[in-house]
Amino acid sequence: MKSFCIAAAILLAGAPCLWSQDHAGAQQLLDASHNPGDLFQIAAQPFDLEIDFTIERPGQNPDANPAPVPGHLSIKWQSKDHWWSSVSTGGFEQTTIRNGEMESTLRNFPATPGIVQQLFRLLRFNGYVMKYSAGRQRDRTDGGVAETCIDAQPDNTQHVQFKANERELCYDATSHELLTANWETEGDGRYREQFSSYQSFGPVRYPGKFIFTKHGDEVISATVTSLANASFDASLLVPPEHAVTRRKCPDIKPPIAVKRIDPVLPRGPGGDVRASLTVLADGSVSDVNILSASSVAMAQAAREAFRQYKFQPAMCGAEPVVSDSEIEVSVRRN
Repeated sequence: MKSFCIAAAILLAGAPCLWSQDHAGAQQLLDASHNPGDLFQIAAQPFDLEIDFTIERPGQNPDANPAPVPGHLSIKWQSKDHWWSSVSTGGFEQTTIRNGEMESTLRNFPATPGIVQQLFRLLRFNGYVMKYSAGRQRDRTDGGVAETCIDAQPDNTQHVQFKANERELCYDATSHELLTANWETEGDGRYREQFSSYQSFGPVRYPGKFIFTKHGDEVISATVTSLANASFDASLLVPPEHAVTRRKCPDIKPPIAVKRIDPVLPRGPGGDVRASLTVLADGSVSDVNILSASSVAMAQAAREAFRQYKFQPAMCGAEPVVSDSEIEVSVRRN
């Protein structure tokens, strides 16, 4: 019995050290693994990227099983601060230009649909590269492929437009390429991103296939149709007429809500509402556009509440700047 207790004590004493080693190895894997977004950060030469995609039609009844909507995305890239993009789907068209700290957007809708923004996040385009802190690591096999999966906590201080939940990131155990990202949100279900058919492009690897699912149903499917080095036409950096331009400095501090109004309904069930809005340099709100809501009444209640919000504006150094953000609130019944 005495020898058993001694052995147990040794095992218990060694456990923190073993966990620390495992944690360090998981963090090293996160930091060193192939990330799809690296293409838009460290590509050595200008390139053109063409992507065909299909998306679930925004605003449709999920029980109606509508046909997916096709779309196309073109990106002409010189560097992470100099590029041109154009996306079109289901009647929506948007051109975005990045020239140094200035980003100009021209679209035929009041706001970019949430599903299109989710497409950009899936492709890791336009700054959607998260940094993570590693938690528990597991080794497993899925479909004959050896995987290393890590519980990863995202650094949400980097982004203005969305907040990420803790994810399970699974990598190919040999190539260290990201295969899947899985997460859940309270009351909103399960999500999954899948990456496959990686191809070498200069110093990076980029997937040829992307899939985003919600509750097990495919919401976005994207395929790279062309990725090639190409000369960059500097005239593309001239903003088109009527484009909206925002300053986006490298160390921009996102707006912070200092006055919130809780939206309420006089009757009917509550729920979550997602909206896009513009925070002006004085902290006031304009251009509130509801991206998703389960009823007209809920959307109206949220819109009225958002218009009364007050922010500490986004900051580039000591200069307050206009910024566009997404926000989500829960509407409750009064």
